[in-house]
Amino acid sequence: MTKANLLYPRKERVRKKQASPNFKAAGKSIEQRPESINKRDNSGDFEIDTVIQTRAKNECLLTLTDRKSRYQIIRLIPDKSADSVNQALRTILQEYQINSITADNGTEFSRLSDVFDPEHIYYAHPYSS
Repeated sequence: MTKANLLYPRKERVRKKQASPNFKAAGKSIEQRPESINKRDNSGDFEIDTVIQTRAKNECLLTLTDRKSRYQIIRLIPDKSADSVNQALRTILQEYQINSITADNGTEFSRLSDVFDPEHIYYAHPYSS
């Protein structure tokens, strides 16, 4: 019998995504982040992410959120590429004091070290929020 023949077919379980065993982060792991950043002691430690807009063709939002004060810096960038992220980050760095950046493992954040000190860039675990 096939699933199509059944009166009440069972739903298949959705498999959870896992990182490949030979995955290597673009920089330092979130595990190496200093305790002062984890405890949110100081202002200036930011988390960076992109938000894709549904109606726009390629445009997306670059968001930086301060871990202590929850202050957000939001910029509209033309596409979700590393070049666009780095260009927007250059203009943000001229206006704001940023001590450290925590990013996910997206391709748009793979070249953050071109703009920001790689000693203070931390990458989250793959497939974790």
